[in-house]
Amino acid sequence: MPLTGAFDIVWRKLECYGLLLLTDPKLPSVAGLIAGETLRGSWWGHPRGKEIYAVSEELASRPDVLLAKLVSRKVTFVHRALGPSLYSVACSHATWQMGSLMPATRALFARIESEGELRSDQLDKGPKKETAKNLLELEWRLLVHTKSVHTEAGSHAKAVESWRHWHARVGLLEPILEVGRARKLLEDRAAALSGASKGSARLPWML
Repeated sequence: MPLTGAFDIVWRKLECYGLLLLTDPKLPSVAGLIAGETLRGSWWGHPRGKEIYAVSEELASRPDVLLAKLVSRKVTFVHRALGPSLYSVACSHATWQMGSLMPATRALFARIESEGELRSDQLDKGPKKETAKNLLELEWRLLVHTKSVHTEAGSHAKAVESWRHWHARVGLLEPILEVGRARKLLEDRAAALSGASKGSARLPWML
């Protein structure tokens, strides 16, 4: 199906930058591009809110797009061309990822690594708020890959998987890069994103 309208605008920007946030008051984002203006706070009440949602859902469903809490700890659409870079960095288990992890978060990470994949609504240990906090910490540190799924009860949950499980599922055709080079490529893309705006695109190891 040919790309037209708002989706076409968003897709071309993602192809240009390699990275695009869902929403941000300064950096290029899906919400800002569709709204045609700087958005502060939630975009749900915007007149084009339904269109923003539809485009972001379509974008997330594409096999050549990845989702990660990559830029400024916010939902970031990542072009598939940067997949090998993201995978290499995510699997490096560097100090910025593993250092200072709380025991409960480390235990959850070990479980995900062991099982490969699980769903947030099926976790049976600990208070829900604490579990959600631990999952978010793992996302911020790029230690897991997550996506939103509809449950049998009609609600939303997170499908959480290890990066190795993700790699086996989707298959990266491009060779995996050395970590230093991978970080440099992502940093260059983040710098380009910053240069196109008045914002600062900070990656997890920069925070």
